[in-house]
Amino acid sequence: MRKISKVLFLSIVVMSVWGCGSGNGQSAKIILEDGQIGLYCIDSESQGLVQEVYTPQEKDTLLLVEELMQQLREQPKEFSYRSAISEDVNLLGHELQGEHLILNLGESYYRIDTVSEVLCRAAIVQTLLQIEGIDGIEFMVGNQPLADRTGNIIGLMTRDTFVDVSISQNNSYQETELNLYFSDTDGTGLILVKRKMLHNTNMPMEELIVEQLLKGIDSEESAVLAKTALPSDTKLLNIYTRDGVCYVNFDENFVNQTTDVSEEVIIYSVVNSLTELPSVNQVQISVNGVSNRIYKENINLNTMFERNTSYLGES
Repeated sequence: MRKISKVLFLSIVVMSVWGCGSGNGQSAKIILEDGQIGLYCIDSESQGLVQEVYTPQEKDTLLLVEELMQQLREQPKEFSYRSAISEDVNLLGHELQGEHLILNLGESYYRIDTVSEVLCRAAIVQTLLQIEGIDGIEFMVGNQPLADRTGNIIGLMTRDTFVDVSISQNNSYQETELNLYFSDTDGTGLILVKRKMLHNTNMPMEELIVEQLLKGIDSEESAVLAKTALPSDTKLLNIYTRDGVCYVNFDENFVNQTTDVSEEVIIYSVVNSLTELPSVNQVQISVNGVSNRIYKENINLNTMFERNTSYLGES
């Protein structure tokens, strides 16, 4: 059995990006008519994004980019919101390379605090990706590729870069790095993928990890021979940790879907990812609340699975 291990850093943002705010801090997706843009701004709690309807004047793609970037600097119509881009952040230049937009911002961009920077970046990307002909955006700062606080290049951002969660009055975000285990291309070994992300602290870390495993990999990760381990269409029904044991409950798709990944790799994709948490020593997996069953005719799910690195080769 061939066992492969590679490490890839991928920056992902987890945040709320939909809707006009209401008085109770909740949001709903706005309805746009032809020719309108959902212009993103920062909500009254400075913890998420909301939209306001805007009708642009320009038709040329690059001129429209300039117009929307300027609008993102303006005070929103709703007084309690604030603009996505601060006044001291300048657009030095921009160009299209195929369907990818390159934005070059002034070096004052690096003076924005971490949470505000991610919200600013998300607002810019989600606004400009509404322009026809643009399907990816890359940031430059002072003619150099945008990097995060640890020096990792952010790279190209698309619609899939952002994962939506609901806005609530008590939302707060913190930056974390997840160690996630996916399958190699043969389906016989595990590959470690590191994802740095800003996540909603209201979501338990166990749930965040499994949701990211279910989300799968992107094109950059597949380029280093990684692929999603969990069967397609699998849903996480519930998850919690008690006395060092993480109980994971999937729906029937976990056992019914055909996959070319070995059952051991599927199991330990989940187990090894969750046992990266200091609070988790063992994992029990159930399907529709039932753990007393055999998975793929070989593995008894009525087991307290412990971390197993035998499927993870040397980097």
